[in-house]
Amino acid sequence: MSERDLSLYRPNVGVVVFNAEARVWLGRRIGTPDPWNWQFPQGGVDKGEDLEAAARRELFEETGYAASGIIELGASARDPGSQSTRVHTFLARDCRLVGKPSPESFEAIRLRLVTREQLGELINAGANFDAATLASLMRALALAPRAAN
Repeated sequence: MSERDLSLYRPNVGVVVFNAEARVWLGRRIGTPDPWNWQFPQGGVDKGEDLEAAARRELFEETGYAASGIIELGASARDPGSQSTRVHTFLARDCRLVGKPSPESFEAIRLRLVTREQLGELINAGANFDAATLASLMRALALAPRAAN
């Protein structure tokens, strides 16, 4: 088995998005098989880029939304057994559409706003969420519960 160079993985940001009606934004990767791959806006931090700036950039690139408020909720390991990457979770509040999304080709997504109850139904029905999305959601609900009500 070959050794992985863990230094090749850059930090990531994940953005949990609630709009003014407290609905959570989900993105479904287009072309993924059932039960689909649901996720929040997320991506790598560019060299020299501030974490909050990266979160705002990823939010806009993947959704076309801007947030009136954004706060860092903490960080967690993406996959501690195979990567050194940490995902820095941000909570974006009162998001509004300000432009057209411009995701990279591999990030093609379909947007959906769901209530907290619908989110629970998706999870219970076996919808596929990546680990970074679930960790970000759990952190947002635990540390900022008023935003999720």
